[in-house]
Amino acid sequence: MSSRTSKETTEKHCVLCCQEVNIFALGKCDHPVCYRCSTKMRVLCDQKYCAVCREELDKVVFVKSLAAFSSLPYQQFPCEKKYDIYFSDEKIFAKYRHLLLPECLRCSEPTVFSKFEELEYHMRKQHELFCCKLCSKHLKIFSHERKWYNRKELARHRAHGDPDDTSHRGHPLCKFCDDRYLDNDELLKHLRRDHYFCHFCDADGSQEYYSDYPYLSEHFKESHYLCEEGRCASEQFTHAFRSEIDFKAHKAAAHSKNRAEARQNRQIDVQFNYTSRQTRRNEGMLSGEDYDELRQRGGGGGGRGRPHGGQKSWRYSREEEDREVAAAMKASMAQCRQEERAPMQDRGPMQERGPMQERGAMQERSAPKHCREERTERADPEDPKNRTGLIKPTSKPPGEKGTC
Repeated sequence: MSSRTSKETTEKHCVLCCQEVNIFALGKCDHPVCYRCSTKMRVLCDQKYCAVCREELDKVVFVKSLAAFSSLPYQQFPCEKKYDIYFSDEKIFAKYRHLLLPECLRCSEPTVFSKFEELEYHMRKQHELFCCKLCSKHLKIFSHERKWYNRKELARHRAHGDPDDTSHRGHPLCKFCDDRYLDNDELLKHLRRDHYFCHFCDADGSQEYYSDYPYLSEHFKESHYLCEEGRCASEQFTHAFRSEIDFKAHKAAAHSKNRAEARQNRQIDVQFNYTSRQTRRNEGMLSGEDYDELRQRGGGGGGRGRPHGGQKSWRYSREEEDREVAAAMKASMAQCRQEERAPMQDRGPMQERGPMQERGAMQERSAPKHCREERTERADPEDPKNRTGLIKPTSKPPGEKGTC
């Protein structure tokens, strides 16, 4: 129920102006709008597409009740051939024509004119009211939607806008021409088309304009480089340069009479800025001069590199220190090698093993524990079977005589 209600509400109100629709405008896409918005688009703005789906509409039908466009016999309807608008009856056609006619609403009896200029003349002579020329030129609206002002209200409208319309802040003024334009975009177009600007500063984002070229040339002299030699004095823009290098190259190529002058024009003054010694010292930078000053003030220690024989100044030498460090490292490595040889020399001859014994010991250590225990049981010296020497009988066999 709610969806049906919302659909009916949408169909009763125009999607563009949100006003209640009594006459619909339909195209082949079947998106309805009110006939006022459709007339404004097709007649005043010369836009023949659908405001909803942007599909190009070659024909539009004005009807009182909604229906599918394909079901309408629009070939039989009255037609405005210039704008391809068809009307379902004559009453709708009459409303369409009345919508476009200029009409004075201030008179007791509404007066209709054939042209807007006639209405403007009538309002000025009969009612002392004026319309804004800029608004009438750029705003595509119907005549009855135009605003009319007295002289004071018109001046306020042009400078500051209307009190009841906060979206309009007046028409911006060109200070060179003393003319106003519709908005800032139109003013910018005028400045770039009819006045001058620096193409170097414009590339950097600066928005500065000049009324004529002499003022721009003064800017080139002050902020850039301007060539005024020979025929360059009568040229515009092409004899201005951003950097001194480009300026020197131009003079060498275009205004050099001989090689010497060309060489002179190619010379560029280069300036170097050095920081003070105190600043460099504070930043952690040291030099030989710092050591010289330290020695002269008596702040040098008695370490390596101290001057001999009462010298007044000296320079720090890194090579001597490197040689001493290398000698110390060599002595330390020799001592380490000597300490490694000492345990080998302390071993006795009995402690040395043969290769077979060493291999057996290694196998013994690498064997599992239960295997080592088994070998121990097999090699029990108390067992007579395991003895390797001669077996001595413990008692004499019976019947054997002893020898003396």
